[in-house]
Order: sequence, then structure tokens, then C-alpha cells
Amino acid sequence: MSEATALLAAGCLLQIAETELSAEAEGWLERTHLEVAADPVCPRIVLPLPPRSELTKTKARTRLGDGSRSRLADTRWEITPRSVHGDRLAILHLPELVGGDRVVLDLERSFPPGELAWRPGAARYWQVDAGSSVEIRTTGPTSAHERKARQWATGTEADLAAIATSPLHTPLPPIETLGPPGQVDVRRDLQITVPPGDPQIGLFPGAGSTVRVQLELAFAPSTRLRAFPVPAPAGAEVSFSAEPRRVAELLTDTGGPRVRVAPSEGTAHVTVSWVQPDAPTFGERAPHESELTVRVQGGEVAWEGDAWRLVEIRGRPILPHRDGLVKALGSRFRRAALPEPSVPPALRGQPPSWEAAAQLRAQLLQRSPIGDWPTDPVWVRPLVKARRSGALTPTEAAIVLVLYARQLQLQADWVLVRPAWRGKGPEQGLSGYVHPLVRLVLEDQAAWVDPTCDVCGPFELPAHLQGASALSPSVQNTPSPRPGSWHVTVTEAEVRWELTGTAALELRRWLMGLPAAGRTRALAARMAGAGARLGAIEGLAEAGEPVRAVARRGAGLFADPLDLPSPGPAGDVWLDWIGERQVTWLDRPQPAEVTEAELSEGITYRRVAAEEGWSEVLSADRRGLGADHLAQLRELRYGASSSEPSSAEGSSPK
Repeated sequence: MSEATALLAAGCLLQIAETELSAEAEGWLERTHLEVAADPVCPRIVLPLPPRSELTKTKARTRLGDGSRSRLADTRWEITPRSVHGDRLAILHLPELVGGDRVVLDLERSFPPGELAWRPGAARYWQVDAGSSVEIRTTGPTSAHERKARQWATGTEADLAAIATSPLHTPLPPIETLGPPGQVDVRRDLQITVPPGDPQIGLFPGAGSTVRVQLELAFAPSTRLRAFPVPAPAGAEVSFSAEPRRVAELLTDTGGPRVRVAPSEGTAHVTVSWVQPDAPTFGERAPHESELTVRVQGGEVAWEGDAWRLVEIRGRPILPHRDGLVKALGSRFRRAALPEPSVPPALRGQPPSWEAAAQLRAQLLQRSPIGDWPTDPVWVRPLVKARRSGALTPTEAAIVLVLYARQLQLQADWVLVRPAWRGKGPEQGLSGYVHPLVRLVLEDQAAWVDPTCDVCGPFELPAHLQGASALSPSVQNTPSPRPGSWHVTVTEAEVRWELTGTAALELRRWLMGLPAAGRTRALAARMAGAGARLGAIEGLAEAGEPVRAVARRGAGLFADPLDLPSPGPAGDVWLDWIGERQVTWLDRPQPAEVTEAELSEGITYRRVAAEEGWSEVLSADRRGLGADHLAQLRELRYGASSSEPSSAEGSSPK
């Protein structure tokens, strides 16, 4: 069964949902009209796309509370990659909507044959209208038309649903999902071909370059039927082979090609390949791939770790050296900035100062919200067009901030950052440089601004952007990590938290990722267990300030500062922030021995007696902890024969 459902973020109120449905032998065509209001905000609307379904047409318009109207650009839509189940999401990002604003959507989706279900959620008015060959069944109170296959309701309940069936459709056999990660070994081979002539021209999109992609898949023995989605572009002709011959088959439908693998006592080997246009010039081995090879006819490829770049073809260089790459990006950003936006009136005439610099992001947001949909960080729209669209991408926002700062006589540069957890970035490629920042300099002092961070202080950076590789006209790395602290005191009745620095910022970022209505409950549960109640709290709303909070204890486990994140594939742990993690236990008997140990260079653990109880402290001035040192920490805390408890609510304030 497929579902045609709209999922609304907290603060989005569905007012009208009208659907016209037609059935054909190849599947369903659904045309839907939605009207959604912000109450008080509506950040996004999500449309699930089940396996073998497609979003074929979209038209979105805003009707703002001041009476103005505008059409939303296609760049507002984010289509997520297909999961192993074959489903994905279409997300319309609406960061600028506030109370009283509405968005009107006209959509067209196609669905595979079979039953089709709607669960529109609570709406003021809901209707589904279909042809005579379609039967519609509903759950909940609805009204039916005397002659047409139509159902409608007003004041729709949240659990109302309708199911459509048609005699034109015969059920398709279900495809099981792939087993747990690690059951398939993936090897990728890229064969790049560039037409004769100047390779710089031949590599332009649409100029004739191609890449042949080949995936070699090795499925471990299993008693289950499994499926693997083939990431070929729409319309590509996919070649397929399997060994043993009948152990797998290639299925192609509106959901794209997929390999279905039968249960087998031995390893099943499958090879799929296809050719697609516009050859890439750089890339990186994905974490789930065991091997990546890149070959170029008449060319040369250079590797830096898991990242590769195309160096030359037929003796002609492709990517310039780092300075040339930065210069090319700077030229692209300057072209996009013309005509240059002027600094906001509130800042005009101010002398260059850190006080004026601290107002830059707030002044930008008063004019243009920043969207959170994923975009290519190196391709930007002309700023005039971007600002008219209603929201800026992060890179566009960074460019605007640079222009504002320079008009205030501040030295400013754009920076593209590769998150620190991804390791050192390639010197000459763009792989991994995904997050834009702004670097400001005044009187030989530098400060940084993250355009996308709503809870950062004027010059605060999230932990994963500190000590990271950077592409910029002025720097190659972001500032060294700043320490934070997370101190927890546990009594029989309550849990007290105190966080400073980067630890406090990561707590704010974690809370901002939750629906506003549930943040208090989620923080209380993280602090003191399920059912806990939050008491006094200080500093949470003031960016850059320490956070102090008290919660009355609930039931079950709660966050332990020394309970580190889950290990990676190699068994090591990445600490988001450096500094001190401490928990003081006033509800447990003191251990017999006091200890201190250096787990790794720059990371120490100690257990000490406190005034009324005892404390555990983990101090770190670096962010990597190996598997051996992690095992040593477990033994110091819980003993050689014990396994540590784990918190159901997580172990980090991020």
C-alpha cells in the first residue's frame, strides 16, 4: 500500500486538503491542493514519496499577513535520497513564515498500482474526488456524493483516513528491505571520458563528458529476501549480472532500479553499471564503500586520503592549485554580488567596531531569512534574485555579510569549512567543504560569524567547525577548539547542571533541533530521566552565557557527562568539544579507591572524594579517543567485569 500524506512541522496548521485522483493501468495520478497556515511559525512541509512514487509537478505560493503574495522558487524544495526501502521525502522549506501567513500548494504525484491511502491529519476541510472506476473507503465521519466517487469532511479528525482501490490494478509482490549494515560489500569504479578538444570546455555540464559507474556488490549469506537501490539517474540504462546466475534480479519501475537478492547459502555477487553525463572532477569514497577506483582516458587522478581530484587530461591541467581555486571561487562570488546590496540603515555611518560587527547577522535576518535546505555551497544565485526569492542559502548569506562588513570598513572574507570530524581536507579539491562562515578582522584581531547558527553568540562557532580545514582567501583552518565544561551533580531528589563555553552552545543547538513545545520536557528527561520535571533554569536564552538548570528526578537512566558517544567503525570516539566533563554523585556510596589515569595524550580521568560524595572528571584538550583508551575508561569506571549503563535519552548535550 502507498500513502499520499502531508507531514507538517510543529506550528503548521492544515486548513484545506483537496485531492483529485485518477487510476491508470500503470498506477495512480494524484493532484492535491493544500492550504497551510503558520501558527505561530511553519518551518517546513514534508511530502512522503513511497517506493516507486514521484513528485511530478509543484506550485507553491505564499499569502502573507500583510496582504502581499509571492510564488516560491523551486530551490525551496529538497528531495532526499532514496532509502534502502526505496522511499524518500519531498520537503518544502518555509523559514520566513510567521503567524497569519499562509502557503498554498498545488501538487501532482504519481503512485504505483495497488491500494492508495490518505492520512491528511487534522484539517478544517478535506476532500478526495475520484473517477467512476475507483472505490473510496474512509474511516471516520465523512459525507459521500450521491453520484460521484467523492468523500469530504469538515473539522477533520487527525486519525481520518481514506483508501482508494481500482480494478485496473493488480497487486505487486512486496520487496523486502536490505539486512543490517555490513551485510553488503560495495566497490565502486568510475571511468571518466572527456570529448576531444579543450577539456576545460568539455567538462562543462552538457558539453559531452560522461562517466561510467560500476558497482560490485557482494551480499553475505542470508535466509532473507533483500533489496538494494541502484543510485542511477532517471532514464539511465542499467546493465546487470549476478553470480550465481539466478540469485538476483534487476527490477526497474517508477521508483528507479533495484537489485533483489534471493536467500542464499553462499555469497551473492552482483554487478550493475550505467553511463551518465557530466563527468565529475573530484569526489570522495563514501563511508559504506570498501573500495573506490577512478580512471580517466588520457588523464591523471590524484588522491589525498579518501578524496580524489582530476589533475589533467591530455597534458592540460584541470583543477588549479589551491590559490587558483580560491581565486576562482572569489570571482564567482563577486559576480553574484553585483549589484552590491547596501548596508542596512541601522548600521550606516557607524565607525568600524566590534559592536557594529556584532549586529551584522541580526540586521541581515531582518531583511532575509536563511533557509536550511541543502544546497551546493559553491554555486550561488545572483544576490538580487536570491533576496527576491524570500530566503538566502547559507553561502549567499555569508557573501551578504562580507559585503556589509566591508562597507563598514571591516576586513572580511568568506570561508568554506570542512567539518572537523571529517578530518583534514584535500589541498586542491572542494570535497567536504560544505559550511560557509565569515571571518572578520579589526586592528589585527580576528572574529568569526556563522550565518546559520541561530543560538550562537555574535562570534561563537559550533564545535564541529572549530579546528577544521578551510578554503578562504585568508586562512586554511578555523580557530583551535575552545574548551567548555559540563558539570552535573546528582542527589536522591534532583539533578543539577552547569555548562559553559562550547558545551553550553551545543546544548542550545540540540534544543533548537526539537519542536518548541517539547523542549522543556525533553531537557528534563535528559537531565533526570523519564517523567522528570524541570525546575529553575538560567542563561539558556542568552547566547554565550553559562547555563544552569535543576530538574527533579524521574524514572530510569539520564545523561551522564562521562558516557561518551558511540564508537565509530574503528572503535574510536570523537569528542565534539574539548574541556572538562564532571559528575558528582551525592546519592551513591563512595568507591574504596581514588584514582587518576592518563587515557591518551591530553585526555585524563580521575575519581576524587568530594565534600559530601565523590566526583568523576574527564578532562580533554584533544578530540580523539582510541578503542583501547575507551576500554580503559570503561574499566576504570565500572570494573573489568561490568558493562556501563547507557542513557535512553543520550549522553551528550548537543
